[in-house]
Amino acid sequence: MAGLRQKKKEQREQRILEAARCLFIRKGFAETSIEGIAEHAEVGVGTVYNYFRSKDELLIAIIVRATDDVIDAGKVVIADPPADPVTGFTALFDIYTECFTEFEKGLMRDMFSAFFRHGQLVDNELVEQDFRIVVQISQLIEYYSAEGKIESDFATQQAALALYGQFFMNFLIYAATDTMSLDEVKMAMAAQLDIFFYGLLSLEIKCGKQGPFKIF
Repeated sequence: MAGLRQKKKEQREQRILEAARCLFIRKGFAETSIEGIAEHAEVGVGTVYNYFRSKDELLIAIIVRATDDVIDAGKVVIADPPADPVTGFTALFDIYTECFTEFEKGLMRDMFSAFFRHGQLVDNELVEQDFRIVVQISQLIEYYSAEGKIESDFATQQAALALYGQFFMNFLIYAATDTMSLDEVKMAMAAQLDIFFYGLLSLEIKCGKQGPFKIF
């Protein structure tokens, strides 16, 4: 009986989240009310507040679940990486971008605002989701390192954080710029990945004329 109650509770929560996501996308965050979400989910207003204290919390929960989708989609690249590291990371970041850009830009900006409004608790939640993605990036780094495609004498997590930072900055720019297209943000990330892996060093230094220097 307890198992059945828990299942019904989870189904109700999922229904509320689906209603909120639908209305946020259709009407915008500001124009969506808790009452509207309750009506769309076919539950009482009090029931919505039993699960989520505000629209901001609903928005944050939607992002947490979106991260699940991002990681699941990224497993395709992790399971069968391209031979070239730049191609592999470009493919992974393209998947991340496509998943997150399912939200319209106004809603993305609302998401970032919600994170800042809620302070430490939400910051911790956001960082936890970020690190789930960093772990997946680390897996791809470890694969190419084991294959001898990139250097191995570096801290994997630091490299993964640097790569994720590049992705996240591009995502912020995309969300903030109404005129930037999905193809443009993908092209920007691909160009930056070339710089990340091939470096800004002159060929003279890379070839060791001024001493050995490892790019990674």
